[in-house]
Amino acid sequence: MMLTRRHFLQTSGALFSTPIAGPLLAATRPTKEEKAAWDAQVTP
Repeated sequence: MMLTRRHFLQTSGALFSTPIAGPLLAATRPTKEEKAAWDAQVTP
């Protein structure tokens, strides 16, 4: 299988688009109630 310029551009675009778009599409910061619920789950 030969690596072509088109293949390189498609795969590099797919690899690097997720880390860039991830923070932009992330939810807002957790509220105090959400933090308290998480703390209750993980602390003994």
